[in-house]
Amino acid sequence: MPEGTPIPRQFFLVTNNGQFVIDWGNQRYQDIFTGEAVFLPDETIAFPVKESELIWLKNNGTISFFDRFLVYVFNLPSLFD
Repeated sequence: MPEGTPIPRQFFLVTNNGQFVIDWGNQRYQDIFTGEAVFLPDETIAFPVKESELIWLKNNGTISFFDRFLVYVFNLPSLFD
């Protein structure tokens, strides 16, 4: 079983400035490197993460595993405490 927090892949995004974030809904985003909440201005565009980007994140140790449906992120603190 993969380690880390499973995130549905459709909520795992990359912004037009290269920031990898998780979209928790209601304009709540979380940076996958720092775990901190992120505010994205209205002009920010976010795209679904590409396969090549997921491979890069896995190779640098940010995620442990991914498939067609989930991405497993290491050390992801809760934003909802």
